[in-house]
Amino acid sequence: MTRLKYEIMLVTVLGVLFATIVVVMAVACRGRGRSAATATTVSGTATVHAGPYLPPQPPATLADSGKHVWMAEHYWDSFDFADTAQLADMECVGPAFGIYLQILRAVPQPQAAASIRGMLDRAMAGNPATFERFTDWFEETLYDPNSPLRCEELYIPVLEYIVASPQVDSLMKIRPQSQLDMALKNRPGNVATDFAYTTPDGRSHRLSALKAHFTLLYFYNPDCPACREIKEYIRSSVVFGDWMDKSDGLRVLAVYPDEDLDLWRERLPQIPEAWIVGCDPGHKLMDDRLYDLKAIPTIYLLDSSKRVILKDVPVEVAEEWLAAEAAR
Repeated sequence: MTRLKYEIMLVTVLGVLFATIVVVMAVACRGRGRSAATATTVSGTATVHAGPYLPPQPPATLADSGKHVWMAEHYWDSFDFADTAQLADMECVGPAFGIYLQILRAVPQPQAAASIRGMLDRAMAGNPATFERFTDWFEETLYDPNSPLRCEELYIPVLEYIVASPQVDSLMKIRPQSQLDMALKNRPGNVATDFAYTTPDGRSHRLSALKAHFTLLYFYNPDCPACREIKEYIRSSVVFGDWMDKSDGLRVLAVYPDEDLDLWRERLPQIPEAWIVGCDPGHKLMDDRLYDLKAIPTIYLLDSSKRVILKDVPVEVAEEWLAAEAAR
């Protein structure tokens, strides 16, 4: 399954799952705020997990925005971080973790970061194995390029916590530090790293010299099935087309960052004529790690000053942003 189809399918499924569990949480008065039930056995009292973790519910008097902030702060209050057995039960923790990430997206970044740090504090204090499992889940959902919930801005506080923690072994910090270095590059609001690219006529150009109100920076590979899908999506999109029809409205810069230049030249006829297409013969994009290209395709949306508006987003997100901008 291609990245594009994977994202569309999972976003739909997770949306239904989120709505369903919210209803369950709202009506589940019995057992509210407990992660497990207890049962009496011959040897005493044993923990028996009873379905999904149900976090405490916010006061009904709060407005919706206030409820989101309250939930971000108190979501894990009744979760037993010392109980590692429940981590193997995805029915217990998985849906709750997914909802937690949705809540974090609904609150301001400072509150989301504070919630993540507080949760990791409790996980580390509860059990190192719990801390490790939750940090793995954060990576799988927020950083994996195929995750529909990926969000570097939420993953950065996780990485900063790991790197700064005196309780994490230095060897275990090497990968998170590398990820953090890349996540901090080309963040939304920052000017995109300038680089040179070579067009099919052999001329060298720079990203910073491209004149356009908006630039869709599209890193691709000619042999990538998802790249072909996205190319057709952009080509057939009314939103992208309308912006490209405007004088210096939107330029698509398609850059091949890999080494097989014979393949790149062979497949040039497949690129729409209105696009600017280039390659990186010196392989500096990859070798100097100028951009986080952990997966291909990768899409950035830049403004006229080459400031990053959107970083590594699905093509639909860029389309929605441009549609909203056109409607202003």
